[in-house]
Amino acid sequence: MGLHVISGDDRYDKRPHILDQLFDQLKQDPDCQIYYIVPEHSKFEMEAAILDYQCQKFNKNSASLMALQVASFSRLAWFLMRDQKSKQSVSDLGLAMIIQTILRQSKDQIRLFRRQIKHPAFAEQLLVLFKELLEGNVTASDLSEDQLESLTEDTDPRTADLENLKLAELRYIYQAFLDELMRLDFQNFQLLNDLNDYLEKSDLSNTVIVIDQYDFFSSQEMQVVLNLAKCCKTVWLALAVDEEILKSKQPSRLYSLACHTYNRLKTLSYSLGIDFTTESPEEISYLANSDQCALLNSFKQLILDHHSYSSSMNKLPDLRKVKASSFCHFSQAASLEEELRYVANQIHDLVVHQGLRYRDIQVFARHMDRYQAIVDPIFQANKIPYFFDHALSMKNHRLYELIITLAALDRYQWQIEDIQQFIKSPLIRLMDLKPYFSDFTEEELEREYRHLLAQVDNYLYIHQLSGYQVYQLDYPWHFANIEQAYIDHQGKSRPFAQASLIEAFRESLVTRVFNSMKDLSQQTSGEALATGFYHLLQQLSVTDQLRESSVEAVKRGDQGVFRQNEQVWQLLMDAIQEFHMIYGQNAMTLEEFFLNLQAALEGASFHIIPPTLDQVRFSNFISPQVQTPKIAFLVGMDQDALPLIPQDSSLLTREERAKIADRLLPYQQLIQPINFYQGFELLQAYRLFLKADQRLYFSMAQTVQNKVLDWSPYLKTIIQRGGFDVKIISGMNWQTQEKSLNLDTVGQYPMTLAPILRSLRVSYETDSPIESLSQSIVYLLQSHPFEKERLESFIQGLFRFYHLPDRIDSDLALALYGKDMSLSVSQVEQYYQDPFSHFLLYGLRLKERRIAQIDPMSAGDFLHFSLDQLAKSLQDQAISLADLNPKDLDQRLHDIIATSLSQQDFRSFNQDTVSQAVFKQLQEQLFAFVHLIHQQNERLPARILISEGQFGRSKKDLLPSFSYSLESGGELFIRGKIDRIDLIDQINQAYLQVIDYKSSNKQFNLVDSFYGLDLQILTYLAVALKKYPRARSLGAFYQPILQGYRRADKSIAQLDSEGLKTAFLKERRLNGFVTLPSDVLLDLEKGASLSKQSLIYPVRYKKDGTYYSGSPYFDSSQVKTLLAYTHWMFKKAADQIQAGHIEFAPFIDAPYTPSLRRPYRLITGFDASQSYSAYRQKGIDKKAVLKAMEDQLTHLKLQRKEKSDGITD
Repeated sequence: MGLHVISGDDRYDKRPHILDQLFDQLKQDPDCQIYYIVPEHSKFEMEAAILDYQCQKFNKNSASLMALQVASFSRLAWFLMRDQKSKQSVSDLGLAMIIQTILRQSKDQIRLFRRQIKHPAFAEQLLVLFKELLEGNVTASDLSEDQLESLTEDTDPRTADLENLKLAELRYIYQAFLDELMRLDFQNFQLLNDLNDYLEKSDLSNTVIVIDQYDFFSSQEMQVVLNLAKCCKTVWLALAVDEEILKSKQPSRLYSLACHTYNRLKTLSYSLGIDFTTESPEEISYLANSDQCALLNSFKQLILDHHSYSSSMNKLPDLRKVKASSFCHFSQAASLEEELRYVANQIHDLVVHQGLRYRDIQVFARHMDRYQAIVDPIFQANKIPYFFDHALSMKNHRLYELIITLAALDRYQWQIEDIQQFIKSPLIRLMDLKPYFSDFTEEELEREYRHLLAQVDNYLYIHQLSGYQVYQLDYPWHFANIEQAYIDHQGKSRPFAQASLIEAFRESLVTRVFNSMKDLSQQTSGEALATGFYHLLQQLSVTDQLRESSVEAVKRGDQGVFRQNEQVWQLLMDAIQEFHMIYGQNAMTLEEFFLNLQAALEGASFHIIPPTLDQVRFSNFISPQVQTPKIAFLVGMDQDALPLIPQDSSLLTREERAKIADRLLPYQQLIQPINFYQGFELLQAYRLFLKADQRLYFSMAQTVQNKVLDWSPYLKTIIQRGGFDVKIISGMNWQTQEKSLNLDTVGQYPMTLAPILRSLRVSYETDSPIESLSQSIVYLLQSHPFEKERLESFIQGLFRFYHLPDRIDSDLALALYGKDMSLSVSQVEQYYQDPFSHFLLYGLRLKERRIAQIDPMSAGDFLHFSLDQLAKSLQDQAISLADLNPKDLDQRLHDIIATSLSQQDFRSFNQDTVSQAVFKQLQEQLFAFVHLIHQQNERLPARILISEGQFGRSKKDLLPSFSYSLESGGELFIRGKIDRIDLIDQINQAYLQVIDYKSSNKQFNLVDSFYGLDLQILTYLAVALKKYPRARSLGAFYQPILQGYRRADKSIAQLDSEGLKTAFLKERRLNGFVTLPSDVLLDLEKGASLSKQSLIYPVRYKKDGTYYSGSPYFDSSQVKTLLAYTHWMFKKAADQIQAGHIEFAPFIDAPYTPSLRRPYRLITGFDASQSYSAYRQKGIDKKAVLKAMEDQLTHLKLQRKEKSDGITD
C-alpha cells in the first residue's frame, strides 16, 4: 500500500511502461482489479488508446478490458459503491435554480448584492464560486467570522465595512445553499465524500489504481487519492515533471502546478503515514521525436534561465536543426478568414498528395469562438469533414430563445417586440393551414406558413398592436379593404379574404398560447407548473418541429444539427425534471418558474459527439490529449492566446481569498488563480510542441476585430532565436514554389475563387500588374470542367460592379406586370423618372415596412380624409363652403377630427405625447388650409362637385377611365383618384376646375410634362372633361396643404384685417394652369379686375385685361395637344415596361429618385463620382415644348397612316 509517483515530463511516453506493469500484474494475479483514472472527458480516448496498445503488445486483432477499467473519480465511486442505495443527483441546471430561489427569498436580508439578484450573471458567478468552495472543502463559516445579522442591524451599507459585509452576505447565501443541498441529499455533491467514507471502511488490497493526465487536484479529489493509497494495493500517479525538478528547492515556473500537487501530496502522505515514493524509470522511451526534443529543450532553456532572453542565438543551436528539418512552419495572415483558408488548403493538399487521412490531422486553437462562425463555409468549400469540439451555449439555441420569449410575454403583458419574436420562432406551429390550402404539399404548406407569418408580422408592426389589442378578441382589427383576396406565396389569389386568415391566425394565437398561459398562471405548485409547461410545448408542436428540422438536416448530410437538437431538447427535459425534483411540492408562481428555468439554462452548454471517425478534429489546445496526430495546425497563436491574461470574474478578490485561505485547515483549499496562471500558461506553451509527431503548423491573424496582434511572446522568441521564416499569407501567396500547379494543389474550386477574385480586384484598383501566380491560377481554373463560364462572369463583374441590367426578358416582364396592366399616373411618372426605380418598386415590389405613426404618408392620409369628410358633409346639405361662417366651419372640423381618431389608421396619432404634439401642429395646418379655401370661395362661386373621386379601379367608380391597346395584345387601364372637382355654375355656362392636394409647394412644369414627369393634373383634367363634356374647363391645379410660417415684419404688422386676408391669399395661390381666356376669368373672380392679379390662380393681368406672357395659360388647341400627348405617353410607358426596359437612367435634377436614395441605393450601388454618365439631362426649352409635342403627335399619325396603307420603311 502506498502512493507511487511516476515522474517524467511530457517528452516521455510513460503510458507503455505503466501498461506493461499492469498487464504483468494481471498475469501474476488474474483476480486483481485495476482502475485507470483520467479526467471525465478523456475516458473514451484513453480506452481506445489502451485497447490499441493491448492489440499491438500481444499481436492480436482485437482486445477487451475486463479487469482493467478506465474511469473518472465519479465513475470510480459508482464502480465501488454500486451495491449501495443510490440517491438522486443534480446537475448545474438544478444548482442554478436553487441559487436563484435562495436569492429571491433572501432579498430582504441582502443589501450589498440586492441590485444583482435579478441578473442571471450574478447567479452564474455564485454557482462557479460555490462549486469551487465545495471542491475545496470550504465551509460557510470559513468565508467570514461575522454573521450577517450582526452586520445589518441598524447598519447603513454606505458607511459600513463593505468587505466584511460582502463576505458576510456571501456566507449567508452559501450557508443557505449548503442547507438546501443537505435537505435534498443529492448524491453527486456528496459523492466524493461518500466515496471517502466508503474507502475508510473498505479493504481494497487487491486493487491497483493508476491516475493519469492530472496536474492538479481539488481538496475532495486529493482526499480520495490519499484514502485510495491507504486501502489499495498501490496507487500510481503519473506526473508530467522530471524527478530532479520535483526535488529542486526552487522549481521552474513551468512546473509550478505539478510541483504544488506533488509537495502537497507528499506532506499529507507523511502526516497520514502513507508510503510515498517517486520513480523515474530508465526504460521510459521518448514520446517526442528529435525535432520536438530540440524545441522543448530550447523552450525549457529560455524558461529556466531568464538571462537567455537577451543572450545570442548561438546558445540555441538545436533550433537551427529544427529549421532545416521542416518540422515547424510559421505563417501569418491578415485576417482570420485568410488564416483558416490557408489551413484548409494545406489540409486538402496533405490528403490529396501525401496520402494522409483526415483523422491524422488536427486543428488546435485557444479562442474557439473566433473560428466557430467561419470554419464551416471554409472547410465545406474544400469538402473537408471536420468536428468542432467546442461546448455550445444553450443561450444561442432557438429553443432557449423561445422559452425566454414565452417568459417575456407573461412578464411584460404581450409587448409587440415579444409577440413578433415569438410567432416567428421556427420551433412552433400556431395554425394548421391544411384546411385553407388543401392543394399544397407539406413543403408548400411550410412556405405558406412563413408567408402568412410575414403578413401578420407586418400588420402588427404597422399598427403597433400589443397587450389587450392582441389577446382580447373583441378588440377589432381594422383592414383597409376587408374583402381583399388573400394572395398566397405563389402569387395566386385565393377565394377567401386576407383579413379572415389574419384573424384566424390571431384567434389561434390567443387560444393556443394566451389562454394556455393564462391557465398555467393559475397553477400554484411547482409540479403543476412543470407539467403544464411541458404540455404547452407539445401543444405548440415544438418536438415535431425539432424532429422535422433534424430530418431535413440528415437529408442534407448535416449530422451535427440532428445531434444538437437531440441534446438541446434533452437538456431542457433535464432542467424540467430537476425543477420537478427540487420544487415539485413547493408553492410557486409562473414568473418564478420562468426565472428558475432561465437561471438553469442561462449557463448551460452541450457538446456534440463526433459523427464520423475520419474527420479533422478542431479543438482547444488546453484540452488533455491522449493520442497524438501526425499533423497539427495551431491557429490563432497570438499574444492574446498565449499567455491568456486571466479575467478576474470571481466574486472574491485576491485579498479576500488570501484572508480566507489563512483560516483553512490542511485538508481544505482555496487557490489563488494568479499564483498558478503563469505556470499554467508556460506549460501549455511547452506542450504545443507535442501536438503532432510529424509536422507542426503555427499561424496567426494580424487583425482580429480591428485589433492589431503580434505573435505570442513564447513563440516569437522561438522564431527569432531559431531564425524561422514566417510565411506571409495574402491572397494566393500561400502557394509554395516547389509545387507544380494543378487543381488539387490550389484547393477545391469554391475555396480558390474568393482570393483570386480579390487579387484581381486589388490589381485593378491600384492600377498594378496582375501577379504571375494569379494569372496562372486563373488559366488553371478555366480548365475546371463545370465552372468555366461562371468564373468568366465573376471576373467580368469585377470591372463592372455598378453595372445594372438594362433589360429583362419580355416574358419575365409580362409575368411580373401582367398582359393587361392597370397603372396609376404616379407609377407612369415614376417610370419616366427612372425605369430602374420603377422596376424595384412595382416589378420586384420592394418596400420598407411602415409603422403606424405620423410620417409624411400618414399625415397626407389624414388631411385627405378630413377634407373628403368636409366635402361630403357640404354635398349632403347642398351648400358651398362660402355659405358657412368661420365658427360653424371650425365646429365641423372638430367633429371630423374626432371621427378620424376612431379610425385604425389614425389611432397612433394620439398614442404618446410626441405624436400628440405633432398631431396638434397638423390640425393647425388643416384649419388654416380650410379657411384658405373658404376665403377663395368667397371670391369665386364654386362648389365641390366630386371629392376623392376614383377612376380606373372598378366599374363602380364615379369617374370614367381611359384604356389603351398595347403591343403585347393586352390592354392598359389608367387609374387614380382626383382630390377635388369644383363646379362654377353660371347662367349660360358651367365651368369646372381640377384640384390635386399636395403637401409640398409643387408647381406645374411643362418641360417635365414633355418627359413624362408631370402628368397628374393633365390626366385629371382629361377624366373630368370626359365625365362632364358640356362643362368648360377653367384649369387644373396643385394646391399645397401645408404652408410654412411667415415672420410678422413691419409690412405685415401695418395691415388691417382685409389687408392681411389679401396678403394671405396672394401667397397661397393655386399652382397649375388656366384654360379660360382672361376676360372670362376676370368675370368669374371677384376683385381680380381691381388688383390686376388673381388672388386664386397663378396669373396676372395687363392693363388691357390680357394675361402677362409668363402666366400659365393654354388655349383649347394647346390643351388638346397636351392631353393627346399625355395619352400617348401612357401607352408608350406600358409598351416599354412590358418589353422589359429597366434602364437605370435618373435625371440629374431629381435627387429624390428612389434608386439614388436609401434603402434602394444599397441595391443600385450608385456612385456619381464613378457613374456620372448615367444621369439624364432635360435638353428642351420651355417655349419649344408644345411644338415638340405637336411634332411627335404628327409623326405618330403618319406612322399609323403608313401602317394602315401597308407602307413600311
